[in-house]
Formats: sequence, structure tokens, C-alpha cells
Amino acid sequence: MVPGPRPPPGPKPPPGSPAIKPQSTALQAIQLQTTSFSTPSGGAVSSYTARPSITVLGKRGHNGEPISMAMQSYIQINRRITACTSAEAVLDVVKESGDSFDPVAIATATHKIASFRKPAVYYRQLCQDEAFKRLVKLIGEKLATTTARNLANIVWAFAKMEYDPGQQLLQEVADELATKAASCNPQNVANSVWAFGSLGFHPGDDDLQKLAEAAKDKLNDFVPQNLSNTLLGFAKLDWIEESFLLALVETSMRKLEEFTPQALSNTAWACSKLGVYSKEFLDAIAQEATKKLNKFNAQNIANLIWAFASLAQSGDKSTFIDLFDGAAAAAEKQMGSFSPQNAANTIWAFAKLEHPVPSLMKAVAGHAEWSIKEYQPQSVANLVWALATLQGEPGAGLLQSVAAHFKSNLKEYSPQNLANTVWALATIKYTNKELLNAVAHEVSLRLKVTAGRQLPIENSSSTMFTRQHLANILWAYATLETHPGVAMLRLAIHDLAILAPACNPQELSNSVWALARLGHYDADFMEIVAGEAESRISEFSQQNLANTAWAFSKISHFRQSLLDAIADQAVAIFEELSLQHVTNIMWTLASFNHVLPCVSEIFVPKLVKRMGEEAFNAQQLCNLLWSEAIMQESWDMLMGKFTELAEELPEEGLTQVYQAYLLVKLGSVNAEGSAPPGLLERAHEMWKKSATHVRVSFLHRDVSRVLTMLGHEHFIEQMTEDRLFSMDISLAREKVCIEVDGPHHFSANTLRPSGENLARQRLLRARGWAVVSIPFFKWSDKDDDDHVKLLQSEILMARAELAKQQGWEAEGAHLLHVLDERHFATPAPPPGPYHAPHISMAPAPHHQPAQLSAPPNIHYQYHSLPRLG
Repeated sequence: MVPGPRPPPGPKPPPGSPAIKPQSTALQAIQLQTTSFSTPSGGAVSSYTARPSITVLGKRGHNGEPISMAMQSYIQINRRITACTSAEAVLDVVKESGDSFDPVAIATATHKIASFRKPAVYYRQLCQDEAFKRLVKLIGEKLATTTARNLANIVWAFAKMEYDPGQQLLQEVADELATKAASCNPQNVANSVWAFGSLGFHPGDDDLQKLAEAAKDKLNDFVPQNLSNTLLGFAKLDWIEESFLLALVETSMRKLEEFTPQALSNTAWACSKLGVYSKEFLDAIAQEATKKLNKFNAQNIANLIWAFASLAQSGDKSTFIDLFDGAAAAAEKQMGSFSPQNAANTIWAFAKLEHPVPSLMKAVAGHAEWSIKEYQPQSVANLVWALATLQGEPGAGLLQSVAAHFKSNLKEYSPQNLANTVWALATIKYTNKELLNAVAHEVSLRLKVTAGRQLPIENSSSTMFTRQHLANILWAYATLETHPGVAMLRLAIHDLAILAPACNPQELSNSVWALARLGHYDADFMEIVAGEAESRISEFSQQNLANTAWAFSKISHFRQSLLDAIADQAVAIFEELSLQHVTNIMWTLASFNHVLPCVSEIFVPKLVKRMGEEAFNAQQLCNLLWSEAIMQESWDMLMGKFTELAEELPEEGLTQVYQAYLLVKLGSVNAEGSAPPGLLERAHEMWKKSATHVRVSFLHRDVSRVLTMLGHEHFIEQMTEDRLFSMDISLAREKVCIEVDGPHHFSANTLRPSGENLARQRLLRARGWAVVSIPFFKWSDKDDDDHVKLLQSEILMARAELAKQQGWEAEGAHLLHVLDERHFATPAPPPGPYHAPHISMAPAPHHQPAQLSAPPNIHYQYHSLPRLG
């Protein structure tokens, strides 16, 4: 074949132009090929132009190379995905072409679905679709060939949808990301860490360390959102490496002016979550946030102020006043857009900061009242705790709504939320008996279920009550003067006894204070608390010390070593004690008649000095006067303090004053001289009035029965000659007084006579009476033979005492000899039944219940003898 003529050469390129490369085969025009062949008959050879051979001119990639058919298919699929206007449309593409998806298409589809930003409930339903499950399966199958960028997009999408694909797949994604971390750009790192944190998935320290190292190398390229999201993610995972954290904070400081409100609030929140404190960094965030508060949304405000409440130290708070006030004003303006959680967290933060803003409290209370049904238990607990702490006035409407929510959703409240809510309601002084009964029942049920299990020491998300929960619940019921039932108290005490070694001083003191107020006595528990308190008394605050002392006295549990420790500690920290603390400690020591040298020689002189410098209220003065009268201390100085308060004294206070006067008068004839004019006269009249009110117990009547059987003529509740005392039983024609002493006259554990009981006996003896004490523990559960021996023995002792007082030494000695020989003959019963005189059954004086408040400010009732006359 003769070749055809060549085409003429084209023009040469201008000098300096790059050489033109020859076209590749794929880009050449269609070439006609001439083929020679022989006919079947073997005739002459002829030639013709055969059918052309065609190569499709596909698209070129970025490098100029042609794109394969498969690649073009991937591109078309990706375009279809990005063009979708709904998540359902994306899933339709998965159904139709899922088998042809490459890693890019998988990541694009997952990211696209999340980018529609639908509510979580929408995604929960969507993720049940078979097409979505197919997409998730494809992710696992193509992990090895998926780039770091696409892996970051996938895990970001999971987090945005709040979708958990399972621990195994997340771990595989995290491991693959860690392997490819060096190729991650700043956004890839930030998105990955943020996503793992949002999903609550910890991939392991090794994987996080690799991501942190990748981030550290590129921190200067991080934009503010990358910085805040990275810190936020690590904070949610509770993981941080110190050198990386320092670099992250330093970089953020340099770029803080560029931070958006969300980035500022997220950064502050992350620091608080990690417990990272930097005064300089906080100051910078506060200054920047204050300038941009008008652009903060509800979530930003709530997170920012919560973070500062958690991080700011006591000395910092004054520095951030402008931020707090600005945030409060911004929150008030936007309160309508606050979610229940944001509203509750915001007011909680202001309570934590001890920064009350009445207008904000009112706005939050109004928000809660109309939306309480949308509040979760934790938000309710935070809300009422904050209002109680800030001493706000929630209003009857809100309290009723809270009570209804609390009661209806009681089983959903965690132990901490339950304890905090009932504590707050008690602090606000809101009493709802039906609600309190329901709470007590729920607490009892839960304590029964957890009986015998390992108890949690610290506060946690545990479903079991901790020591603080139990102490706060007991405190709440005692404050509201509502008994929760013996069952709940026994179960709570059982757990607290086990947890006592871990209890802090406030938990110990609050627990025994509550039991004392509720009148529930458990000797074993009191001994456990006494031992713990005694060994750690130096850790007790002034309030803890005073409350513990008061509780042991109120419940009549005597432990000498504990009282000694309390007295020594009181002397050591005397200057830090308030007058109320001093009063309670003095009253405790006096009630047990436990007089110590350190009190008389150091404590009382210091108190006398303070009397001239500080103002007492009437209650403190009366309690202190009685206590010091028992211990024979500074009457004159105390009387001088009554000058301005004499007219304020209630009935209980006046009877205390007169009782103290009678005791002091035993050792001083001039007791009247230092009293304000008219005070002792008013107290005398009130005492005489109270002395006529008596109670006759079953034990009292039983002693009278045995005396009658023995032929001893006697009187019940006879008045002394000065009409100041009503004696339980007095023998006719003899100055023998028989006092029938029930349990409240003794310590509950050691049966030690109380200071009140001994004081009454001293006053009766001072009036010439021989006093016989018949303790309940020597009478109850005994037969009449024992009763007879006891009475005869005690009466002989009393007669011997009287004989000695009158100078009849021989007669007194004879009576004691008879007593020693135990010659007791039971005389014949009298000819007729003995008729005791008429008994007035008027009720004993009523003592107004104590007005209580939340710790540390607790006020107690006036204390007087159980029977005033």
C-alpha cells in the first residue's frame, strides 16, 4: 500500500513557549485503518477502510489524567447526594445505589443526613430505617480506605444526630482516626474530639493522645471554633494532657477577641468541667463575654454563668460583678426562650455565686410556674435549691406546682435530686404533709432494696443514697417538725452508722441534731457519732460543735469524754463562737451537771468580757442565765444585760429567770440587787402560775398505791410552804418529799441524773425537805416486794437525813443502822382504803416549738425544768 501524502506542518510555537506534548491515544481523533485481506476465491488483494476503533474521551481529573468510568459513577452518586433536600431523599439514594458507594459517598451521605439539623426524636426514628442501617454497615466495611477527613465527618454526623452506632464501630473509627491523625487538619481534629465527647464515648487514652499530638502541631492554624470545640470535647471525655492544655489555653488567649459567644461559653464550661483554673484566662473570658452579652443566646448565658459559678474562687467573685449583673439582665430579657434546664442552671449558678438578683429570681420563678411540667427532676431540684439558698420567695403558686411535680414523678428523682428538693422545701419552710409522707415512703422503699449492698461514700450518679443525702433528708424532716416514721428513721440510721467514718462534721452534727428534734433515740448510733466526733473534734466548725452539743443534751445521751472534748474545743476557738454557740454549749454542760475547770476558769471569764461588748437577745440571755445558775457562775453580769430586754421576755423566759434566781440565791443573799426593777416580780408571778400545772403519770400513781398499801399517809402534788413547788408525793406530818422521776430526769444511756433534776432537788432541800428519788428504772418491771424494799429503804434514809439536820445524831444513826440490817417489816394495812386528795389534771405549761432555720443559723427553744414547781 502506498502511503498518502503527509499533512503540511503546523506553525512553530513562539520562542520561550513550553513544548507541546503529543496527544495521548485517548485524545486523538478517530483514525481510519486500511486492512488488506484475500477473497475466499483467492482473487486479487484489495483494500478498504474498515469500521473505526473508538476510545471514549472521558473527563480529566485535576492532574489531567482521564477519570475512569467507575470514578465518574462515584462522582455522579456524590452529586445526587449533595443535591438531596431531605434525609429521606439521601436514604433513597442509598437504597438505589448503596452497593456502588465509595468511602467519599458514604461520608457525604452520613454528613448530609446530619446537616438537616432535625430534632433528636426525628433522627431516632430515621435511624431505624433499613437504608440507614445499610449505610452504617457500609461505614464499617470501608474504614480502611476512608480518609481522616471523611472519618471525622462521619463521627461528627453521628454526634449531631445523637446516634450511637455501637461501641465496636465507634472504637474502630477512633482507632482508624488515630492511625491517620497526622493527616488531619485542624477542623478534622476538632470535629472528631467534639464528636466523641458529645457521644460520651471514650476511645482510650492512646487514641486521644495521638489526636492531641496532631492538634498540638497545628494549633496556630486552629480558628476559634476549632479551639473551643477541641477543649469542649476533651472536657466531656474528662481527659486532658497538661502540656497540650497549656498550649491550647495560650493559643485561645491570643485569639479570644475572635471568639463567638458560643465559643466563649463553651470554653469557660470546658475549663470548669476539667477543673482548670487560670485567673488570667477567666479574667480575659469575662471581659470578652461582657462586651458581647447582647449576642449571647439562652444556652450561652446558662453555660457561661454555670462555668464561672463552678470555677470562680471566693476572692475572684468581686472581679466578675459586671459579668454577673450583665448576664442576669440578659437572662431576664430572654427568659421566654430559656429551656427548663437553662433556667434552672442559671439560677443555680447565681445561688452558687451567692449573688442574689431579685428580678432574675422573679423571672425564673415565673418561667418555672408556667412550664413546670416540662422540667426534669434535676432541673426542679436545682431550681428550688437555688431559690432556697438565695432566700427567695417562690410564691405559693410555684411551690404548689413544684410539690405536685415532685410527688407525681417521685420515682424518677435520683437520690441526690430527692434529697436536694426536700432540703430546699424545708429551708423555704414549705410543709405539705401528704408530700412528705410520700417522700418518706419512697426513701424507705429504696433503702430496703439497697440494704446489705456496698454503700456509696461520695455523691455520684448512683441509685443509692449517700451519707450527705441521708443527713440532708433527716435535717429536712426535723426542720419541718414532721416525723417521717420509725421505719424510715431506722433504715437511714442503719446506713449512716456504716458510713459514719466517712461522714464530715456537718453530716454528723446534722444527723444527731435531726434525731434529737424528731425525738428518736438510738443509743448505738449516738455512741458511734460520739466516737467519731470526739476523735475529730478539731475539724468541727463552730456551728457543728454547738449543734452536736445541743443534740446530745436534748436527747440525753451522756458521754463524758465527748463533753470534755467539746469543752476543750470551745475554749480553743472561743473567739470564733457566736453568742448562740456559747449559749448552747453552756446549756449542754449544765443540763448534764458536767462542770469542768476549763469552763469555770477560762470559758466563763472570756464570756464575761464579751458580755460588756456584745448584745444578747432575750432567748440567749435566759438560756445562759439558767446554765450559769446551775454552775454557780456570773449572775450579776448577766442580770445587767437584761435591762433593755426585760419587757421582751415571754412566759418561758420568765420562768427560766426565776428558776435561775432561786438557784443563785442559795449561795448569795444579794441576788435581787443586780436585777432590773420589776423583772423578778414578774418572773415570780409567772413561776407561781406555772407551779400549779401538774401531771400525774401512771408511775406516779403506782408509787402512791404501794405507799397506801404500806400505811404511809401521803399527799399528791402538795405545794411547799412558799407555794413555789408542787411535790410529787409528800408524807403526812413529815418533811419527806418523794419525787417520782421518769426517763426525762436521766441521761438515756447511763441513767445519770440531769442537771435539771439535781437543781430541783437542791431547791427542795433548801426548803427543809428530805428528798427521796424513785427512779423509773428501779421501779418498772419489778414486783411489789421490790417496791416495798425500795420505798422503806429510801424513806429511812430521808428520815435519817432529817434527824441529822435537826441535831438528832443518835436517832439518825439508829435509822441508818436499821437500814444497814435490812429489817423491813411490812405493817398491817390500815383499816380502810386511803383516799388521796383531789388531783388537778391541768396540763403542764406548753413550750412553743423552736423556730428553726437551715444550718448554720439554728435557734432553739427556751429550756426549763420539766416540771416548774
